[in-house]
Amino acid sequence: MAAGTMQQSKTFYWSGIDDTGDRVKKKKIVALDQGAAVAALQRSGCIPTKVKESAGIDLNMQIGGSVKLKWAARAEFARRLYQLHRAGVGLSAALMSMAEGAKPAVADMYRDLAARTGAGEKLSGAMLEYPRAFDEVTVSYVAAGERTGGFESSLAKLSVLLAKRAAIAAKVKGVMAYPVMVGGTIVLLVVGIVMFLVPAYARIYDSFNATLPTPTLALIVLSKNMLPVFGWDTALYGEGYTTVNLPFFTDWAPLAVAGARIPLINIGVNPVALFAVAFFVFLAWRAFRKRTADNENVNIFLNKLWFRIPVLGKLNRLSAMHRWASTLAGAIETGVPQADAVQLAARASGSKWYQALAPEFSTGLQAGTPLSVLMARHPDLFPPNIRTMVATGEDTGDVEGMLESVTATLTEEVDTEVAGMSAKIEVALLVVMGVIVGGLLVVLYWPILQLATTASQGFSGK
Repeated sequence: MAAGTMQQSKTFYWSGIDDTGDRVKKKKIVALDQGAAVAALQRSGCIPTKVKESAGIDLNMQIGGSVKLKWAARAEFARRLYQLHRAGVGLSAALMSMAEGAKPAVADMYRDLAARTGAGEKLSGAMLEYPRAFDEVTVSYVAAGERTGGFESSLAKLSVLLAKRAAIAAKVKGVMAYPVMVGGTIVLLVVGIVMFLVPAYARIYDSFNATLPTPTLALIVLSKNMLPVFGWDTALYGEGYTTVNLPFFTDWAPLAVAGARIPLINIGVNPVALFAVAFFVFLAWRAFRKRTADNENVNIFLNKLWFRIPVLGKLNRLSAMHRWASTLAGAIETGVPQADAVQLAARASGSKWYQALAPEFSTGLQAGTPLSVLMARHPDLFPPNIRTMVATGEDTGDVEGMLESVTATLTEEVDTEVAGMSAKIEVALLVVMGVIVGGLLVVLYWPILQLATTASQGFSGK
């Protein structure tokens, strides 16, 4: 019997949080099936977020794994579950109540959670079946509440934490919405000018026996190259076109781009080639990130660049610090030890820099080093005012309360940064629109400014 069992055993690789609170990737476990592997990990105090059979079949621990909840929806889940639990409604009944009126996929998920918890399974374990709906921070809060007996308190803290994170995400999204809209408008205007105005003016200029300014010729070349890409007929330019290559320009793809009496240049600005180059750069970047995904130095370097890019860098840094501080405050208040809480906060920050420092912070806290001292070792990541507030909280014995104050301070800074950034982006986009659209129109109308001379040359030629 034992031999038969061994023959049926399978090897699985799992990722998640081990019994010490550390995040692990691709650790091996042998079990009869996926359910046995998950059960064994949970019995040992681990929180698996993904299980994959060694043969390469991605089980992903999902029944309805495609269900996804955004931050606002997660905050609503925690808030409603907290309210129902506080009112004395049983967990399974509360989840069934939340299924009413929800979208079909979300409702099925709630009903599955209700069935599992009704059968005696812990909610945190059942939530692991839906990794796209519940991130590890949410699961960890619920698990901490179940472990310490403060389930209701954990839900209250979780709902506040997720609401704050959803609010920050909404603010950042709101800031980016305007540039996206204006950027789309600029693209439409440029395409409209190149596709419609340029061919019309090219026919007009072709009626004159004169050489056009080089910038105008280049714009007509760009338009002529773009027409086939978008499915337009180059006959918009009329008949009798030829290609004239001038020195210092590379003839990548000879195209009929010029009128017989307008010597145009083939500068090789082929949109297809540009798209191919952009796609190659994208693939190269993905390959680079895949090869360096576990390289701590590269991740920290890229994260520092992300925190220092113009306009958005400061907002990125403040947002990551806000997620770190708010998660750390809530985790400590729900009873999670500081050494484990800093690990959870680092993962919640979404920053590779914070995550790289988490082991150092965890080890230091276990050795009795104050959090403010650990933060002082990294002044680029933790500004003086934040370190001072944490040190004051340690002196008064109210670290979690002071971290809440830190979170409130960071929220105000994010609001201020978002307000200032909106004004900067508006001005920058107006300048960009003026330069691009205005520049195209100037180049297009340039020959008209020389209309008298061009016309006289044309008529004298006839």
